[in-house]
Amino acid sequence: MINGVVLNSSNQKLENAVVQDLTSGKTVITDQSGAYAIHNLSSGRHTLVVRLLGYESQSDTVDIVSYSTKKRFYTD
Repeated sequence: MINGVVLNSSNQKLENAVVQDLTSGKTVITDQSGAYAIHNLSSGRHTLVVRLLGYESQSDTVDIVSYSTKKRFYTD
């Protein structure tokens, strides 16, 4: 699983940001507290892209080891 929170540069939580795992093709949308979670991911390298209207897209690479949880925070 990969989970985290999407924030802007003022540390405000961003609702309705799209978080996409390009590796698995799974896409989720942040909740009102900016949180997201992508479940049931295979081990290995995953590329995440975060998008929200009015903000520049962000990407990140995350390595998942079996039975691990990775937490990521994104800002504009």
